[in-house]
Amino acid sequence: MSEDRPRSPRRASARPTFTLFAGIWMAVVLVAIVALVVFVEPYRGPLIAAGLLLLAISPLVIAVTSTTDINRSAERRTLRISHQLEEVIADLRLSDTARAVLSRRQEHELLRRAIEQDLTEGQWDSAHALIQKLDVDYGWKEEAAGLQERLDRERAATFDRSVHEAVEGFERLLRDHRWTEAYTEAARLERQYPDSPRIAGLRERVDTGRLVYRRDLERRFHIAASGDDPDEALAIFRELDLYLTPADAPRFQEEAKRVFAAAREKLAVNFKAAVHDHRWNEALTLGRRLIEEFPNSKMANEVRGLLPSIEERLSA
Repeated sequence: MSEDRPRSPRRASARPTFTLFAGIWMAVVLVAIVALVVFVEPYRGPLIAAGLLLLAISPLVIAVTSTTDINRSAERRTLRISHQLEEVIADLRLSDTARAVLSRRQEHELLRRAIEQDLTEGQWDSAHALIQKLDVDYGWKEEAAGLQERLDRERAATFDRSVHEAVEGFERLLRDHRWTEAYTEAARLERQYPDSPRIAGLRERVDTGRLVYRRDLERRFHIAASGDDPDEALAIFRELDLYLTPADAPRFQEEAKRVFAAAREKLAVNFKAAVHDHRWNEALTLGRRLIEEFPNSKMANEVRGLLPSIEERLSA
């Protein structure tokens, strides 16, 4: 708001000086009339009347002059206040505009920070809505277009990473031959990423992988069964048995019996040799394994009777 300009001394005292001059002038006139009355006898009567009339109206003249000065002074103050009010209003209008600009800048900064936070946290829908607000409500179209491109780029990159990590987890299940878990995971991923080409056909991969692995087990079992290591053949057959259906059993029945008999006989021979050589730790381990793997065999019953004495020798 502009400050009041100081009035010059000349203008400030113009009206009071005029009033003073009027009073002096009237006093001079009265003195002249008195002198004429004293020294000019023929006009004494009219001069006395004029002097009395002048004395009567002198207060009125002075009052009118003073009132005029007061009114004019009040008018000047009113004009000055009016000008000041106009300046105040102009300042207030300018302040409203400035506040609007400041508020708009603050809103823009807050909106930009919210978009950045949503992009950092991967809140794509929320970020998209705020970018639309930046475009439509505030008119920052170029900035909104740049942010939308960044959103699309980061969302695509995040999606690709997510799909890649999910497929890697699925691949680990396949490598570990955890077919049931792999099938469940494939179904979940197909629901979660229905549009990803890397996810399509995962359940078919589980079925294919399981079939390929079963055929590999069959091949390895036949090779081991025809060799000299019945333990390996037995271990392979026990895993293969998880994939066989009742219709498959006859094809492996005879070969499996030979493998079981050979493995049981080899284990029994090793147990007897350990007992004979007083290798009690090894004898205890082989005896417990024989009972666990062939619980219904005749040799298992014999070992059950020998284990207490073997344990006693170990504790002695």
